[in-house]
Amino acid sequence: MNNESEKTFILRLKAYRRQQKRRRLGTALAQALILLAPLWLALLAINGALLLPSWLRWAVLLTAALGSLTWLLHQAGRAFYLWAFQPGTPSLNQVALEVGSHYASVHDRLANALQLLAKLDHNQEAYSPDLIQAAFAEVAAQLKGFDFFACGRNTQDRRTYLRLGQSVGISLLLAVLLGQNLTRGAVRLFSPQRDFYQTAALPYSVLPGDVTVIKGQDFVVRVVPSAPWLSEPQLQVRRDDRLENVDLLKGVLDTLQYRFTAVHDSFVYRIHNGRMKSRWYRVSVAELVMIRSLQVMLIPPPYSRQEPVMLPENSGDVSALAGTRIEIQAETNGLVDTARVEFASARSLPMEISGRHLRASFALQRDDRYRLYLSDHRGWPSAPQIEYHLRVVPDQPPFVRLLAPGRDVDLGEDMQLPLAIEAQDDYGLSAMYLLYQVLAAGEAALDSARFVRERLPLSAVDHSHLAFTWDLSSSPLLPNESVLYAVQVFDNDQVSGPKAAITPYYRARFPSLYEMYEELASNQTDAIAQMESIYERSQELKRDVEEMQRELQRDPHIDWHRKQQLDDAGSKQEQIKGDLQHLSESLDQMLEKMEKNALASWETLKKYEDLQQLFREIMTPELQKAMHELAEAMQKLDPQLINTALEQYRLSAEDMNQNLDRAISLLKRFKIEQQLDQAVRTAQKLAEEQKQISETPEQPGAQQRQKELRDHVAELEKMLDAVNRQMANEPGMPQQEVQQAQDRLGSKEMGERLQEMQERLQRGASEGLTALSEPIQNELNGAAQELQQAKDKLSGAQQQRAMQALQRGMKDLLSLSQKQEDLLNRTESTQSSTHDIRAIAEEQQNVASALNRVMDQIFNASKESLQIDPQIGGALGQASQSMAQSLEALESRNHVAAAGRQGQAMSQLNRAAKQMYSAMQSMMPGGSGGMSMEQFIQQMQSLSKGQQGVNQQTLALGMDGAMGSGQQEAMARLAAEQAQLRKSLEQLAQESGNLAGSGGRLEKMIEDMKKVEQDLGRQITRNTVKRQEQILSRMLDAQKSLREREYSKDRRAETGRSYSTISPGELPADLGDRKQKWQQDFLRAKKEGYSRDYLELIKQYYEALFEKEQPNH
Repeated sequence: MNNESEKTFILRLKAYRRQQKRRRLGTALAQALILLAPLWLALLAINGALLLPSWLRWAVLLTAALGSLTWLLHQAGRAFYLWAFQPGTPSLNQVALEVGSHYASVHDRLANALQLLAKLDHNQEAYSPDLIQAAFAEVAAQLKGFDFFACGRNTQDRRTYLRLGQSVGISLLLAVLLGQNLTRGAVRLFSPQRDFYQTAALPYSVLPGDVTVIKGQDFVVRVVPSAPWLSEPQLQVRRDDRLENVDLLKGVLDTLQYRFTAVHDSFVYRIHNGRMKSRWYRVSVAELVMIRSLQVMLIPPPYSRQEPVMLPENSGDVSALAGTRIEIQAETNGLVDTARVEFASARSLPMEISGRHLRASFALQRDDRYRLYLSDHRGWPSAPQIEYHLRVVPDQPPFVRLLAPGRDVDLGEDMQLPLAIEAQDDYGLSAMYLLYQVLAAGEAALDSARFVRERLPLSAVDHSHLAFTWDLSSSPLLPNESVLYAVQVFDNDQVSGPKAAITPYYRARFPSLYEMYEELASNQTDAIAQMESIYERSQELKRDVEEMQRELQRDPHIDWHRKQQLDDAGSKQEQIKGDLQHLSESLDQMLEKMEKNALASWETLKKYEDLQQLFREIMTPELQKAMHELAEAMQKLDPQLINTALEQYRLSAEDMNQNLDRAISLLKRFKIEQQLDQAVRTAQKLAEEQKQISETPEQPGAQQRQKELRDHVAELEKMLDAVNRQMANEPGMPQQEVQQAQDRLGSKEMGERLQEMQERLQRGASEGLTALSEPIQNELNGAAQELQQAKDKLSGAQQQRAMQALQRGMKDLLSLSQKQEDLLNRTESTQSSTHDIRAIAEEQQNVASALNRVMDQIFNASKESLQIDPQIGGALGQASQSMAQSLEALESRNHVAAAGRQGQAMSQLNRAAKQMYSAMQSMMPGGSGGMSMEQFIQQMQSLSKGQQGVNQQTLALGMDGAMGSGQQEAMARLAAEQAQLRKSLEQLAQESGNLAGSGGRLEKMIEDMKKVEQDLGRQITRNTVKRQEQILSRMLDAQKSLREREYSKDRRAETGRSYSTISPGELPADLGDRKQKWQQDFLRAKKEGYSRDYLELIKQYYEALFEKEQPNH
């Protein structure tokens, strides 16, 4: 047998050895599994059937695992070790013996052969190699056809595997039968750390069980017991290995519940009742996509002129103008798949998505609400977003009002209507218009088609103030017609369209001259009635005060009744004060209308102005001070102080009553004078109207105008009759002239001519109308002249009577002053002799009585003229008071005090005489420069008309050209006319002096006239024409400036002020001037035309005053 056969046989033995190791290991495992399979099946069944505690399951599991491992090691440990770690064990000899044991013919021969074969390499015994090989070959040949693997199988292995199959089969059958129980047992056994229970056995329902909630939302666990007698379970919550027990709260019916608020993290929960526990339920928290940052920008419409506004972060409520652009930018907490703006008005707007940034833009048109809708890639919508409000801030309509006049007014003669307009809008104005239409007399309905629309300028975009004078002189407005007007403005709203606002409609009526005169007469009558009422109440109050004085003298005690009387007196005086103020305002309005509508001459208006000044001074500061002192005395309830205050109040009230009496008399006279002005102007206007009717009888409405003229003539006659009746109650009135004018207008011939004129116009017979109209015009002009004469006579008679009263008063005062000085000297030199003092007192009483008569004369004269200064009466009153105090001192034999009071009386007499002299100077023809202001203006008007004629003729001749003989003669004639105008102007300048500062202007005009005369004698140039225009312009300016300066708003009466009084013991400052001053005054008095006797008296008076002033006197 060769070596290759030996190796093959040995490999067969080794293969057999490996197979036997595997068989023994498999058999050992099978034997172990035969016991372990039933054991673990039993453990699973037990755990599936029984709810073992966790610790017990741990013990069972560990014991079973260790036991199983020990049993496996015991059964298969050696076999596994030999198989895995001892590949050469058992030896080949042992294997050969095992194989030989299966074959009787071989028995141990195979083992012996192997042993011999092994000696070939170490043959110490020197066996024959051939013999060894032959022995091995013999055994190998016997075993050549045998299967070693088959001999290794035995019955015991088969029985083992059979028992294993039976065990596994029984286990599988039980697993099928107890499948759910075994599965539950496996879960419980191999999860010993968990607690398990049998669900069917738990008598509670747990709702909602496993659930997914939105992060931040609340979650409620509800437990419903299956029977009411069950004990209340407890809730267990596990978060991050932290276990806590929570008591359930009773809910509706038998339910128990617990609310988890604002859940942010996932957790598990279960319920347990003693040993029974539910499984763990999981609460999973899902975080939805949401807005982390919201930014809204508002871009206002351009017309608002506002800058863009960024709202605070996360503020989405919008209040803005319509048309505002709203830009929304948002940032989310995650990626967004869909985003849109949803509006409450059922519309939506997609948003631009860029990663986690969103953007949308839209225009605000109306009030609405909106929210942002988001969803992620899973389609999960975001949590409900905040709903924001869109509010349209209204662009308010503009505002406009007429500040002036702001009411229905009557237009003046100049047809000028001052307007003051205020317009405003919150964002800007675009236009302002003046709307108006002319309404005929009696027409009230508005006709929008007839409205005229004029655009007015805007001084500012958002707040405009406009003041201008609306000139209606060129409008077709006739007397008794009115213009209805309003102001309309529009704002600049370019989104919703401009909104308009309009003022109320006002009427500016153009009243007829007759209506204005009727209204003025009514106002004058009302003013006189109010004055008389105030005067009567003031007289009654004065009597009450005198009665209270007498009662206090009898009984000085102040009880509640007397205090109430004093309070009533103060209240009555306050009421009188208020009525006087209201009446003063009414007189202001009346005077303003007279001026505006030229309802009286300049002289009459000036008198009304002076009367208003007098009326404002009725409430003297002394009377107001007396009222204040009386109130203070009443607070102190001091009878002596009250008596003193009452006396001071009585004296002041007496002065007020005298001023009221004077104001009433003057207003009555001025009313007559104004009515004469009115009659003159009305007659002149009627004559002019009659001329126009006769010259243009074909014009429409000529018949109606003639009828109205006839009615106005009758009304004028009635007015003159009323004026005549008023004159009958006043002394020195020109009733004869007024009666003559009334007779002209009311004559039979006048009525027949007016009637015939009207009938001819009705028949359309225009021939002879001019001849018929001329007598009517002559009668009307004649009546106007007679009425003007009556007015001039009235003014002259008043001034003459006032002058006479002042002359008599001054003469008497100078005489009384001399007597008072004699008494002063005698009092100073007396030795307190009773006889001397009694004689001085008697003479002092006579002087005081004489002074009272002078005061009565001056007061009566002041009731007819305003040129008698009220300060004259004040000085005379102080003199009378000083004389009374002197008498009191003489009665008490205090000749020193008496002399002091006499000196004060003499000083006050001198002051009154000086004031009388000044008043007479202002009343003399030269007292204001030689002529009155009205005369100056009238002469200047005549000169300006003449100058205008010269200017027009000069322009007709041409300039800088050759002159023919006819033109040269015309130039010579114009030069003569210009020279005559210059001479008249020189005479006017000489007579007027520097009237109201006009001297310088007159001299300049005279110089220019001289140069014009020279040019007219040589050649007319452009400078000639220019110089003539300047002359005429200065003439017109002189008239205008004199009227404005002498009668303007700045010269209106002001409220009376408190002035410091002159000390009764001192002479006025102007009586202490040098002797030259007295001489100048005396020369001026001499030039003014006083009689010789009166001049001598004045001279003595001045000399006495001058000697009195000397230091050595």
